[in-house]
Amino acid sequence: MERPYQVDIKEDRVNKLLGRREVKLIIRHEFRGTPSRRDVKEILSKIFDTPPENIYIRRIETIYGSCISEVHAHLYFDKERGEALEPEYIKERDRRGEEK
Repeated sequence: MERPYQVDIKEDRVNKLLGRREVKLIIRHEFRGTPSRRDVKEILSKIFDTPPENIYIRRIETIYGSCISEVHAHLYFDKERGEALEPEYIKERDRRGEEK
């Protein structure tokens, strides 16, 4: 039986100028590895009721020797804004994460 991830929102900021929400989360993933970008996008999509294509994962950092990861993500209000503002390497990481 798979255990769900435990998610705590550490910071949630709305940046109206850039048309996005900037979030930092703590994800506890006992007895599992670091969650994939796809898994994190699904979690964020459900919590914030945002389409996955509007979500860009900036960073997933797991604390060494623990089952705790800190996630930084940007959730855009529209897809075009995200495509225009996010750096190419972040968009490439997200595309690679979805292919797996």
